Amino acid sequence: MTREIWEKDHDYYKLPPLKTEDIKKAEQQFKVTLPDSYIHLLKEQNGGSILFNAFPAIQEDFFIEPYIEVDYIYGIGEINGILETDYYLQEWEMPKGLILFNGDGHTWLAFDYRNVAANPPIIYIDNESEQIIKIAEDFEEFLNGLYTAEEDYPLEGEREFNEWEYSKEEFEALLEENDVEKLHFAIKEISQGEKDEKWVSDQLLKLATHSEDIIRSEVANSVWNSYVHTFNKKMIQTFIDIFQQDKDADVRMYADMIIEKINYSFEDLTNNLHTYKYMHLMFSFGEHFYQINRVSQGWSLLNNQTDAVQVFNTVDELLAQATLDGKPLKEMWSYVKVI
Repeated sequence: MTREIWEKDHDYYKLPPLKTEDIKKAEQQFKVTLPDSYIHLLKEQNGGSILFNAFPAIQEDFFIEPYIEVDYIYGIGEINGILETDYYLQEWEMPKGLILFNGDGHTWLAFDYRNVAANPPIIYIDNESEQIIKIAEDFEEFLNGLYTAEEDYPLEGEREFNEWEYSKEEFEALLEENDVEKLHFAIKEISQGEKDEKWVSDQLLKLATHSEDIIRSEVANSVWNSYVHTFNKKMIQTFIDIFQQDKDADVRMYADMIIEKINYSFEDLTNNLHTYKYMHLMFSFGEHFYQINRVSQGWSLLNNQTDAVQVFNTVDELLAQATLDGKPLKEMWSYVKVI
């Protein structure tokens, strides 16, 4: 399943567009061949924040959380890029042969070229415990394992969620005020916190044809990320029609992504589970939300509301034996809504 990776609205880690010379410089510096999937990704955007924030923690007895936090990927550059690797390897006394693409000093994610010159595995490095753990066979598997995890607590430096909340009246006042920066932020917040879906859909429809690209793109992202599984089919189709006619390519892209999510079939699930070693999928069925995860003992299907979990040794076992409300997953899939 092809997925958009980059968060277009954040640019702290976004570097100037990639040039052929940049690739040659990096490969000459490290004396390796960078993964094709990494180069392809950087040709879309040279590093930056991503739409996801987590990768499954396969070695569950080591990690406190069931996921590794990752919300950006370095591009090729001297600042906030992989060309800083040699400095950090020396500063934190890490092994040679690694190329760091995410981290904060204490923990890192890296390409592991210690034993290969191409197609390296992806590793997690914990400098405090001096642990190095392989988390993916290659970068493509890593990309396909990324997902969005809900956090139960604010990260360091972030404000409490209730400081971010907007009442309906406050949001409608912002809409009238038309402060683009505040509106852009507020759209994210109502998408995360407001439960009145009719009111939310009305506000998003008003903003779906806003004059500013950044507002329309955030509306499209909110519909794709938060509401495909909750808005009714007629409302979703209305948004798709609007997004498909947008002048901005990013907005049109979200229309395609929404359609892909709506049409995600059991055959798609089967193909993806067989293709990607690490994969995470969330979906709703009836009033409940479920997750398909790779776990240390194989694969699991978790009911988020009841914490009931079904565990399987292989993908084929999951596909054949997993159930929803006591009936086979395959039989019930037409009633599933992918999140």
